[in-house]
Amino acid sequence: FHMMTGRTVNIGGNFIIDGSADFSKIGTTILMNGTGAQRISGSGYIGTNSPIYALEINNLAGVTLGRPLTITYALNLAQGVFTNGTNLTIDNNAGSVPFAACFLQRGVGSLSDKIIVNPAATYNLYYGVFPGTTNAAVVAENEIPASKRINSLEVNNDLGITIKSDLTLTSANPLTLRDGIITLSESNYNIVCSNSMYNGVKGKANSFVQGGGVVLTWNGTSTKTFPIGSNGRSKYFTFNNMNSSGEGRFGMAVINSNLGTPEMGRLTAVSPTRKWVGNYVSGTFDKYSSVTIEYGDDDLPGSMVDKDRRIAFSTILDGSYKNLGPSLGTTSPITTDIIDKSVLSNNIFTLAVVSGTLLPVTLEYFKGLKNSDGSNKINWKINCTSTRANMEIERGVDGVIFKSIANITADQTRCLQPFYFTDINPSEGKNYYRLKMIDVDDGKVSFSPIIAILNTEKDIEIIGAFSTLVKNEITLNVTTGKTRKLAISISDITGKIVKTYTQNIPEGSSMIKIDCSNLANGVYNISGFTDSKTTKTFRFVK
Repeated sequence: FHMMTGRTVNIGGNFIIDGSADFSKIGTTILMNGTGAQRISGSGYIGTNSPIYALEINNLAGVTLGRPLTITYALNLAQGVFTNGTNLTIDNNAGSVPFAACFLQRGVGSLSDKIIVNPAATYNLYYGVFPGTTNAAVVAENEIPASKRINSLEVNNDLGITIKSDLTLTSANPLTLRDGIITLSESNYNIVCSNSMYNGVKGKANSFVQGGGVVLTWNGTSTKTFPIGSNGRSKYFTFNNMNSSGEGRFGMAVINSNLGTPEMGRLTAVSPTRKWVGNYVSGTFDKYSSVTIEYGDDDLPGSMVDKDRRIAFSTILDGSYKNLGPSLGTTSPITTDIIDKSVLSNNIFTLAVVSGTLLPVTLEYFKGLKNSDGSNKINWKINCTSTRANMEIERGVDGVIFKSIANITADQTRCLQPFYFTDINPSEGKNYYRLKMIDVDDGKVSFSPIIAILNTEKDIEIIGAFSTLVKNEITLNVTTGKTRKLAISISDITGKIVKTYTQNIPEGSSMIKIDCSNLANGVYNISGFTDSKTTKTFRFVK
């Protein structure tokens, strides 16, 4: 049996190939669209490597592949499960006449097992909606090859896709965002665009990358944009005229965080909503002319509305944020001309404001400890230059959503002394606290860093790791119910331990810096151990 060019064969039953057939001609498509379960089988000859130009699975009852099969151009997973086992290969070079590329186009259909992709194939993934099918959010799994490397990725599914691994894109046009959000399931996962010819895109209000990071590649001076966001909102970031000596990679991600304080004398407040986290992956970068960020109303709560806006940076998440330079524009997106053009490593960016005077209420410290009776003790010290200050103690169970649990108003004389508050009814598990400070005279608002208190002395936890794109050091946010030693190990991707530390952790919350400057470039896991138990493991890239 020999198909003519450009024909589609609709198969409603089983597809049994026992003779000799040729389905490799351009445009030839085998469409499995039965109403009951179907099977592709037989021992017949259909060409070297058993090539088929295109195969489409459009059967809710599913299709089983019972013989080796190679797709040379396109596999369409419209709907239903394609049980492929180890029989399915996609390779644009397999036919007698190689094609420029091969494609897997996925609707709501799926593969039962990992697809085999020839390492030399130019393999592209497309997520969209097929006519006549019901759309749904998609979790990318077996269509991603074991190498986690593909040529390009295109998303046109308004309900979005979730990717549960790192993914490297090698094309000069690797990422097309038409509709739908790409969510990386872990914060340490990245979409890596390895071709330096790609300058990135802004994404769209309804199509960008969130949950993890995007890594772009430089080779010389160029302007590149990261299509990133958080909480379902696009928040792209651009480095303008950034220079690398040779090939280098730099990553950016958006995280939800209200940590950090404004630089004394230059800024009055930093956004309590989110941070743009950036770091080297590889190479040498020496300067950039400016940065641009997209922001929204949720980045400008309370006292930040209608103020002179800036982009600020810090080298640690809960540190003091410095003014990056004068702003160009008063609405989103905002561009800041860089005062110190050499500042680059371990930068965390956020939106900030400045006015003619500083906030009258500033924080010296904010700490917390667990009492023996099960209550939590919070203590802090502020500096107050206004006549009165109002302080709200806020508590949450996830570090994102907070509710006020107490309110204290103090005059200038009372502000000279430390403050204490006891939470007699803490929630089970972890309790997160922050202090909201309000100047009663003019309503200006600022927030403290977040602290965490565990509900049992036996508990110790690594709350987070910053940043997961590392050059010289990684910072662990650790909280413990009592003073203890924490063993820390760093292992490479094979599981081999390459470095160990022992650190004394005081009761309460601590920020622990771990030196990584001597590690070779690569992917690592960092774990904490106490009493022979692992507290948590985080992955980072050096």
